Amino acid sequence: MKLTEARNLVDNALAEDTAAAQVVLRDMCKNYRYRVPAVLAEAIFEKSVGYKGYLKDADRFDSLMRMVNLAVWTNIARQHIAEIDELIFVALQHASGKVRQKARALSENYARFLIGPYTEKPDKDKPDALEFLYHLERLIKEYQPEDIPIYIDKVAPSVYKSLVMTWHETMRFNRLWERLNYQERMVELEIPGYSDPEDEDNTPKEADYPREEWKDHLEEFVICDDWPRARQLLDGQEKLAITLLKQALSDNSVDSKYCQRIIKLARSSQPSRLADEVLTEVGADIWSKYEESKQELVFRTDKIARALQTIDNNAVVKTTKGHPFSRMISCSAGIEAWRTKRDKIDLVPLLEGFAASHLAVDDIITELLLPADKKMGEFYKELKADPPSPTDFATPKQVVHYVLDWLIQIDYRLFLRKTPQQMAAVVWHIVGRRNPGLMLYGLENRSLAEFGGWPTGSGLTQLSQRLNIELEQDMADPFILCLVPPEYDNQEMEIIGGYGV
Repeated sequence: MKLTEARNLVDNALAEDTAAAQVVLRDMCKNYRYRVPAVLAEAIFEKSVGYKGYLKDADRFDSLMRMVNLAVWTNIARQHIAEIDELIFVALQHASGKVRQKARALSENYARFLIGPYTEKPDKDKPDALEFLYHLERLIKEYQPEDIPIYIDKVAPSVYKSLVMTWHETMRFNRLWERLNYQERMVELEIPGYSDPEDEDNTPKEADYPREEWKDHLEEFVICDDWPRARQLLDGQEKLAITLLKQALSDNSVDSKYCQRIIKLARSSQPSRLADEVLTEVGADIWSKYEESKQELVFRTDKIARALQTIDNNAVVKTTKGHPFSRMISCSAGIEAWRTKRDKIDLVPLLEGFAASHLAVDDIITELLLPADKKMGEFYKELKADPPSPTDFATPKQVVHYVLDWLIQIDYRLFLRKTPQQMAAVVWHIVGRRNPGLMLYGLENRSLAEFGGWPTGSGLTQLSQRLNIELEQDMADPFILCLVPPEYDNQEMEIIGGYGV
């Protein structure tokens, strides 16, 4: 693409003929969602300089915001940080709710790709995360209503609400809560929080738990012509989850008595008790047996937490009509029902793709990792040095299967659109990216791309980057995907007796 072509494309997406412009914009977002050419990004940022000319036309300003959001993760964006920063704050104060919504989305990507996590020694070439937060706080004070609400999610759409929600997101995406006291700062600045259902009613309700919420409505949101086959596939996943659970307990010398108790709780009507009744006890069991650093002990407990959630996600429970379901399927069905209001999940093809992806994960160990491990051992022997012990794939295997469980809840369509080999390759690639330089030397991009059927490594890398970001956003604790204890900068740590979907 030439620069003149890119400029024409951007102009067409901002044309006064709104209907025609929307078609161009839709195609642009579809074609360049994962890879924006540098010339197109440059053309978009050229146009963003004149954003004031679109302020009175909400539709065209909204289109400009969408294009900037498309280009924010390119290298070109680093040359336009000041412009993006200004655009975000102008858009957050716009009268149009959809423009403010785009500004919030842009601020998230701005924080993720251009600012990065806050540190005591910030990168001089990156924007200051704290200064961005302080700017938000000044605007929040400016737009603060006379009656300050307790919960922001109960306030009608307004500039104030958009600013407060962006403040919370900025704290989270920039990990500022690690350096600032989140709760104390909210109180000090009179910033509303998000409502907690327990504040309104301390009586636990089964419907508060996603699996129970959708249990007896599952048939309304899925298409299934072969329930016995669905049951067979779900049973297979439950057996895999039980195998991973037993392995995790055994590896950490945890009493096997917990295993049946965990399975029983996972199949019960109150599976959230898993965290309260088991994780705390198992954590205490681990901490009493090992003389290690806190980081090592937390890491051991993370393995058990992963195993507990895996069995919780995959436990097969029957609806009142006698049909099988699991937590991850109910979550996917619930999200789809909320997102489209009409589409239904075709259950058996989804489960077959999901099960085949889990099998392909183990195929990568056999076809790529074990040969690489053997080759490394032979290399040491040739040097007449002591060869390293064979790699233990138990923990990486647990993490990769765990990532697949997350992805079916985040975007179940992946398992219908991608081959099992592609899904297996991309989850191993994600684990490799999160754990560079470890035992994953057999996971070269070229080998994984070839396994997944990609002609080059770029397709694999682009998909991995997108899913890695979504995992980072959706997971309560992304550190749980680490294969070694992460560094905590000697901060005080505690085991939390709970975990989220």
